[in-house]
Amino acid sequence: MTKALFTDSLNNPFVEKNVSKDPEALRELQAKGYDKVPVVIVDGKVIEGYKPFEIMALFDNRIK
Repeated sequence: MTKALFTDSLNNPFVEKNVSKDPEALRELQAKGYDKVPVVIVDGKVIEGYKPFEIMALFDNRIK
């Protein structure tokens, strides 16, 4: 769902890491203290979990 938000609504480049298929990505997520997916990081600000309005707000603030 988050990937669809980025590609369809926000049209922003992103890096997708699938923690269910990539053990290194899972270790990276856990090392940073996250225990839920998705994790969206924009300019150092983090949204943990699927929160489309918060994610869109991060990008709205970048444009202003």
